[in-house]
Amino acid sequence: ANYLKAYGIIMVVIGHAGAPADISKLIYLFHMPLFFFISGYFYKDEYIQNIWDFVKRRLKGLYLPSVIFGIGFVLLHNLFMNLNIYSDKMGFRGPSHYYSKEEIIAKSINVLKFKYSEEMAGVFWFFPALLFVFLIFIMVSAILNKIKIKHMEEIRFAMVVLIMVIGNYVIRSGKILYFWEMNTAFVATAIFYFGYLY
Repeated sequence: ANYLKAYGIIMVVIGHAGAPADISKLIYLFHMPLFFFISGYFYKDEYIQNIWDFVKRRLKGLYLPSVIFGIGFVLLHNLFMNLNIYSDKMGFRGPSHYYSKEEIIAKSINVLKFKYSEEMAGVFWFFPALLFVFLIFIMVSAILNKIKIKHMEEIRFAMVVLIMVIGNYVIRSGKILYFWEMNTAFVATAIFYFGYLY
């Protein structure tokens, strides 16, 4: 699994480093789903015995680092402008500008809400998506375990497929649930589940 993670990281770098369009398209087909699959592979049913401990550990492992680095990038924004890493003429998210103290505070508060605006923090979309995949999957599993239903795995499979269909509809319709990458999480839950089954 560590080899797969390393492979996935290398593919992310290649995909974002100006690889030819055909290669980038190929890499984008699997490089991020691979991380959801690996996360599902390491999920254990015993986590439902202490859900709050599981949630706390996921918040510590996903939310806390994203806040630390996200706010760090906000605080470094004006320095990046001085170093010409960001530009007032062009950029991945459009031209940038120097932040006032008020903007720094507002953008730091947004980071606390999983809302990122910094170019360097673009990769952090994955953190809320994975966090909500974990939460969705453990809630589905805990509910089915609580009611002691027969054919639990078949019903969990059906619920995961339903969640994926809802997520796919939301993505295609462009309507709701873009907050906190919930649209991505709904679809990625199925990939996570396949990793869990594997």
